[in-house]
Amino acid sequence: MYNEPNIILDFDGTIFKLFENHSLDRLIKRLYNLTNVYNIGFTEQNDAFDAFALIRNSDLSDDIKRDLLVKAHMWATEEELEALKTGVLVDGFFEFLKTAPALGKKIAIATNNSPECIERFFESLAPNIITEYNIPVIGREALHTERMKPSPYMLRHLCETNGWDAADTLYIGDHPRDWECAVSFGCRFIGMASAKEKRDRFLACDASMKLVSDYRELVSLLLN
Repeated sequence: MYNEPNIILDFDGTIFKLFENHSLDRLIKRLYNLTNVYNIGFTEQNDAFDAFALIRNSDLSDDIKRDLLVKAHMWATEEELEALKTGVLVDGFFEFLKTAPALGKKIAIATNNSPECIERFFESLAPNIITEYNIPVIGREALHTERMKPSPYMLRHLCETNGWDAADTLYIGDHPRDWECAVSFGCRFIGMASAKEKRDRFLACDASMKLVSDYRELVSLLLN
């Protein structure tokens, strides 16, 4: 049984399927053109988020790294805000959010997406809910991309800020890097995986991993 009183959620794919109907081809192309000049190894087959680590770990000067990271963050944020218009809410999220206090759960959000994206999401679908339910949010920072998952920084920061212990915290995400983040931090994890591809990818990491398809399944798991 999952008795942890503190639940931290990923955003894209866990709360909202941000890029369900939005292609990232333009962003990938822009990042390729930006970084190819410096030959840091980013290709058009990479995940967009790979660009941040490749820039950060390159041998470029600090000034060039900073300029590239700021531009990559800005372009990624633009795509996220555009994708909000066509994304798909994961079933049962807002119902879960409203029932969490009755379940004795406190909620926070840790995501590699930009804080602007999360703010715009809630503004458009549920204004004031972040304040009403006191939901701490931490997201991508342009000049501190080393803090992005799978680093445990975001989980640790949220817990330290709110006085939570890892043992009392459950992290829920839709990607293996979320699982890696939880393992590194030392808290339990549940995978949000409605698609077979995601379920297979999770089970390849840990065959015993608990998986749910939506928030109705999550509540059932939390109660049993």
